[in-house]
Amino acid sequence: MSNLLEFKKENCALIFIEFQQEWFNPQGHLQQKLIEDKEQFRIAVENATSIITSARAGGWRVVHAGLNLRGDPKYLVYGGGKTAVGIRKAIPEAGIWTKEGPEFVPPFNPRENEFVVTGR
Repeated sequence: MSNLLEFKKENCALIFIEFQQEWFNPQGHLQQKLIEDKEQFRIAVENATSIITSARAGGWRVVHAGLNLRGDPKYLVYGGGKTAVGIRKAIPEAGIWTKEGPEFVPPFNPRENEFVVTGR
């Protein structure tokens, strides 16, 4: 019987999704409007910081998946928000992910040997 917890780190990666200004800026739209439990968010960031630090020290593959709509300031990918619903409507209405929002934040800034997912 194989142990389900056994795996080879060279066949795995840790993926950090949207560790970007749009979420981390205390004055930002998402921080102000969507993050209700600031203490829980702070703890999650502390835990993620510990994980990425340990992963890098241990030679794990690190992948960064962010959202960047700078190349689409009219939100055409979301139909400009006109006929969209949910998040596809909310993003254009809030005017987010097009300015400084896509910038990764320390300590989650991608390093030279780390993969960054582009496109959506």
